[in-house]
Amino acid sequence: MGPPGPASNPGPLDLRTVERDYTVPALARSQLLSSPSCPAGTRIIGGGYAQPGNRDQGGIEKLDAYPSGRDNFYLVSVNNTSPTAVEMKVFGVCLTG
Repeated sequence: MGPPGPASNPGPLDLRTVERDYTVPALARSQLLSSPSCPAGTRIIGGGYAQPGNRDQGGIEKLDAYPSGRDNFYLVSVNNTSPTAVEMKVFGVCLTG
């Protein structure tokens, strides 16, 4: 085994965000929402969801949230416990390489 080489500078990460908007129907249970798939040449490394606008518009219960490496998108499972539809956004964070 030879001597170790010089330290390298990894440089900045090339991250991309993909997102999809949803309207979760009133009193809808077990809604499975997903971000779009990451673009070719990238892989899912994280993500999340947001309820834009007025958060008083409805009650969202998050049941589960995780990246699906096999399908290359982010999944969120929710219940809407309110009597009105709720706007949601699901996003995935993709890494090149």
